[in-house]
Amino acid sequence: MHASAIAMVLAISLAVRYGYSWQATAENRKSQTYPQRHLRALVAFLLPPLLLFMTAVSIVWMGPVGGMVWGKAGWVSYILAWEFLIFAMGQLVCLAWQTWNLQQKVHTYPQQVWEGISFRLLETPIAYSALVGCWQRSLVVSRGMLALLDRERLHAVLTHEQGHEYYRDPFWFFWLGWMRRCCSWLPHTELLWQELLLLREIRADAWASQRVDPLTLAESLLQVVQHSLPDTETTENLGTAFSCAYPDNRLLERIDALLDPTESPPEVPCRCWLWVAVSFLPLAIAPFHY
Repeated sequence: MHASAIAMVLAISLAVRYGYSWQATAENRKSQTYPQRHLRALVAFLLPPLLLFMTAVSIVWMGPVGGMVWGKAGWVSYILAWEFLIFAMGQLVCLAWQTWNLQQKVHTYPQQVWEGISFRLLETPIAYSALVGCWQRSLVVSRGMLALLDRERLHAVLTHEQGHEYYRDPFWFFWLGWMRRCCSWLPHTELLWQELLLLREIRADAWASQRVDPLTLAESLLQVVQHSLPDTETTENLGTAFSCAYPDNRLLERIDALLDPTESPPEVPCRCWLWVAVSFLPLAIAPFHY
């Protein structure tokens, strides 16, 4: 019984991921709005790991003995479920520890205030800005960023980072990053992760463009990317980096989105939560176990 449940969830997960990869072709993406892309990417990214996690919880809850109408329980699937849950919890603890260490490191940077905006100053010539942390977030700006941009463009960059704070991106991407670690072996995990990162930046750009000149923000983006290098440690630990390096086509996509006022920002539709609720269905079979 448990083995058939695991096989069914794996089959659904693979179908969801490969179905998304077909929809994510360049031609199909052009015909989709940003909210549609965000919904599909989130569902394809979240549903498979959540289904696997809830199935493992359900199997552990039912135990290795007993059965249901269509089969009996077994020790192999029970042990596999425990191993997956222990692995997932280990990844969560590891990610939380890394994030906490990063926060402690950031708190050692000197605090600065620029036109009412408080940030931590990172002493590096690389142009870099990031919103770092999970529950307690800190804005980090490098010395190179301050030297590179004039007042108007620096204001645009910091407003972009305020957009990440408004949407609580570091908090949500902490949990998305956990899902990425737990199920990196599933197909197209990295493709979906990069899509979500891009949509996250486009959404923060859209929020900022309502408060600063979109053209200035686009110019700032180009200027920063041309004079920066990716900070792997910070970006991997939930730093929302304005200066994160993108392939040329994705950088152009951000600029096109900024300069096209008719495009809606990639907000998360309410339907996404309905799909998340579907992942709890494996728990519904547990009461029928005997």
